[in-house]
Amino acid sequence: FFDENFYQTGGYKNFISGETKPKPGCTGDLRGEIRNMSISGIVAGRQLSRSDFTVDSATVPNLTFGNSQDPNQGDRNYVKYPNKNAYEGSGGTEIGGDNGGVKVLSHVQCMDRCQSDW
Repeated sequence: FFDENFYQTGGYKNFISGETKPKPGCTGDLRGEIRNMSISGIVAGRQLSRSDFTVDSATVPNLTFGNSQDPNQGDRNYVKYPNKNAYEGSGGTEIGGDNGGVKVLSHVQCMDRCQSDW
């Protein structure tokens, strides 16, 4: 579980592959596959999926994506009070420091971020 966005960085775009061309000097049969791998995780309030990765299907057979248990599901005990607001000095606590707050993608992610700052 991560409350920040999931980025494809480093020029590899989260590439998953078995080794098809081992480097010279390595010993043994290093060509291989990643078989029957399962990935699950929640990032920024959503489940990871195949579209988050670049997958070489020829060397990664039977890759599946499962659903992760949301660790914060039982902690979201918030009550909405219509026409009310809270802020620093008036019932609230500033989170995110001097950078203007924290960017979130959903109200669920906002609650999780707030809860984790306690």
